[in-house]
Amino acid sequence: MLYPPTAPRRIDLAYAAPQNHLSSGKTLAMQAQEKNIMAFVNEYVSPEDVKKYDLDGINQRFGKDPALRYQWTVDRERNVFLIWMDAGREEFSARQTLLLWWQGISVFVRLLSATTGTLGSQVTSRWQLQQINLPPELVTKRTEILDVLKEALVAYKVSGIGLPVPRHTATFEF
Repeated sequence: MLYPPTAPRRIDLAYAAPQNHLSSGKTLAMQAQEKNIMAFVNEYVSPEDVKKYDLDGINQRFGKDPALRYQWTVDRERNVFLIWMDAGREEFSARQTLLLWWQGISVFVRLLSATTGTLGSQVTSRWQLQQINLPPELVTKRTEILDVLKEALVAYKVSGIGLPVPRHTATFEF
């Protein structure tokens, strides 16, 4: 099921001084502090976590090579992580499929991405939601899940731990 995009909301993240406001006007860091939760971090996945979350099984569904080193954007306190799964080819190269693990439930998300700028200075990523596959038990949490997805994408930046970007801005059209 595809959802029409709504008016774009901008979330800015500057490495030295984050200005990453959600619609509430509070920064993501302020919201995380209020909830006493850890922020998302980009890291390589430990062999124990690969087994715990059956990442080899998930990768097989996408035909990915299990020999590749796993990386994710994870918030351990909330039991949520984001993993890039697939990208389109040629004219569909902006189409990104990601797995958002939401407290034990896999949520597959398809986004269009556009990145501008240079890695040495400022990079901007624009994310446009194309599809989110919410199981019936999560439909009522759609807004919360989308807000957490945005937090994860702000931390993910361009390509997670695989491509560190010192100055990054993320914009969302959902």
